[in-house]
Amino acid sequence: MMIVPCPTRLARLRPLCLLFALALPAFSEGKWLRLDSPAHFRPLADRSWTFANGVFTTVRDPRLLEDLITLETFDNFELTLEWRLEPGGNSGVKHHVTEEIFLLHEKPGYLDGRRIQRSELPPGARGELYLRGLEFQLLDDERHPDGARGRNRHTGALYNKIPPTASPAHPPGEWNTLRLRYRGGLLEHWVNGKPVLSAKVSGPASPVALQNHADSIAEFRKIRIRRLD
Repeated sequence: MMIVPCPTRLARLRPLCLLFALALPAFSEGKWLRLDSPAHFRPLADRSWTFANGVFTTVRDPRLLEDLITLETFDNFELTLEWRLEPGGNSGVKHHVTEEIFLLHEKPGYLDGRRIQRSELPPGARGELYLRGLEFQLLDDERHPDGARGRNRHTGALYNKIPPTASPAHPPGEWNTLRLRYRGGLLEHWVNGKPVLSAKVSGPASPVALQNHADSIAEFRKIRIRRLD
């Protein structure tokens, strides 16, 4: 049961405080886990990421495009990390994933029109493992074409759904901090310590993934995560 502070001078309010406490979900905050090596993530089928000096870096246009996906699954959790984009960069953090889709790059059409089985990828063709789910968007808002398509695609947004309330990201080439917190359906985003989004959302427990958008370089370091169960 959660402990809710009650007024000491107003004894008549104490029963209400107790009822309020009983109505709240009971959460505990776990220990921080440092995701500081490739051992914490799924093995990659191709070289779509590099790791050196504590920094994970996307590889531009790999043959098999894959996000960096945690081995463990998470539901209620808090994530912090530092990220940096090159000019025109695009990336994100995906979670509460509803579907993993393998796509053929050369086939025309949107997602469903390019679905194939990984085993069906022709020799020399380019493929992509695409994750559908909630995404904390990271973008060069000024230079990447997505920036002109609406603020719900700007840094700090819940991608293509809810825009951020502020734009505190540093310019491309500089390191930024990200904080993402999901607990009991409440999703919260921070960029460089400033809250930029709070919304009620839902989705299944899933791995957490750092996105390789293929068209630009993104870097991540000092990745930490903890459960809020």
